[in-house]
Amino acid sequence: MNEQHARSLMQSGNYQGALSLYESWAEETGAPGRAYLGKARALEQLGRIEEALDAAEAAGKLLPRNLDGWWIRARCHNKLGQSGQSEACCRQVLALNPAHAGAAAALARLYVKGDAAERAMAVVAGFHQAGGTDARVSLVHAGILISRRAYGDAAAILRGLLDDGLETPQRQNAVRRLADLYITLKDFPALRALCDGHVKDDDDKIRIAVRLCKLPPADLGASFPFSFFRELYENNAGDTRAFNAFFIQASLAGEIEDTRGLEISHAAIADTSNGDICGLLKRLEPPAPETAAKPENLEFWHLCGQPCGSFAAWAARALWNREATAALARYLGPHRGNRAEVMKQLNALCAQPDFALLAQQRSRGKGCLVAGSHLGPIRALPPFLEDRFDSVGVISDLRRHRSAEGQNDISVRLNPGRSFREIAMCLKQNAILCCAPDGIWPTDPKRFFDSEFGPVALQTLYARAQYASGASCVWAEAYWQDGEIRFGFRPMPCPRAGEGREAFVQRWGRSYLMHTVELLKNRLPAFYDGHRRFRERG
Repeated sequence: MNEQHARSLMQSGNYQGALSLYESWAEETGAPGRAYLGKARALEQLGRIEEALDAAEAAGKLLPRNLDGWWIRARCHNKLGQSGQSEACCRQVLALNPAHAGAAAALARLYVKGDAAERAMAVVAGFHQAGGTDARVSLVHAGILISRRAYGDAAAILRGLLDDGLETPQRQNAVRRLADLYITLKDFPALRALCDGHVKDDDDKIRIAVRLCKLPPADLGASFPFSFFRELYENNAGDTRAFNAFFIQASLAGEIEDTRGLEISHAAIADTSNGDICGLLKRLEPPAPETAAKPENLEFWHLCGQPCGSFAAWAARALWNREATAALARYLGPHRGNRAEVMKQLNALCAQPDFALLAQQRSRGKGCLVAGSHLGPIRALPPFLEDRFDSVGVISDLRRHRSAEGQNDISVRLNPGRSFREIAMCLKQNAILCCAPDGIWPTDPKRFFDSEFGPVALQTLYARAQYASGASCVWAEAYWQDGEIRFGFRPMPCPRAGEGREAFVQRWGRSYLMHTVELLKNRLPAFYDGHRRFRERG
């Protein structure tokens, strides 16, 4: 077996071909340790993490002091969510080479994730004492300083990385962290200088605009005038994030009179279904499951009980769910004025909902909240509700502004106090209002509730409005099964006689998360981030 040939295949991305060569070599050679190491590397690149770990451990028995073997095992344990084993392997790597940047950065991140900042700082200090210099370790160091609110020292590290000509992906990470730091400090002149000097593409500018757009124009001042948001949108007309930032800032600044026309024109650009959402979903080509093999995703898959039999199968479904749900949201944009055509497409795409529970709750005459998760295709539900019931609305980022629809919709972003009063008033008038409490912006008022997945942030305005109005609430789930959207409904808590508002909100949040966790574990593969919360929008 030509070891150089196998390495060449690895470098060219032909991991399967390299794996075959390494497997043959392991059977034929008198030096199987190196063959097992090569096999482990190939399996890791193919996303077969458990097998890669087995091969690396086999190599370790033959080459117990081989640094590469320990480092592969550290990465595999980390990807499998096995933090203790990954820590032990990283320490073995650093014992062999105290200036190993990858192991130092990985070990420090593990400690940060475990709220052990002092131990993380000790790892960083040990790496520097050994003469090590690496952007990955510096980024972890800056993150620890930010968590300690040592903003000046963190900014100095990040600016130093950028001034040194740091390359991607570390450069993008440094830019994003420094931008977030300036936003936290509300140092908008420094943020604008960063944008003009170091932000190389519009994607990062859009990310910054999304963070800034909810702030009053007076706070942004001359650093980020309305023209910044307008030009960014005009240069990225099909990007929904750029549009939302532009639209929200326009609403705050009072710059646009025809908001309905603006929404309709953008939705028409963003929607690529050509009126055939069923056909578009059949043509979807999500990224390969290997792209999702991040430690937080693997850890979440384990928390869910390892559904679908393998991580690759689960990740493939989660990626498809994400792409299909986003495509559906674009299709249901405000430009869809032909209600009959929309319902024709949805009837072909969805199983018919059973509204018996909702009708029973609505019969109390006090209104009803319908609470679902934004991680699934819940946007398909309101059109069916409007076909069956009167006075149906959606509580969301912005009103839908669709013809003959949207008159009961409530925008929850721009004025939460007014939105609260409007929601409570509509419920008292026996309206049905749909919401997704886990679909939050970073700036939303929120509270963390304990769940099987750890603390999860929820927008509590909905529960408080239900308490104030005395309305009912129904949990609504929407998930993909065999290319079809299916719905389910379950009762949610109602205020009890003499129950205080805070006690009710706590009970409501726990019940909502119980249903959400059960859905994610059993019917809706979706990704969960490493900060112990469902991903915040924006």
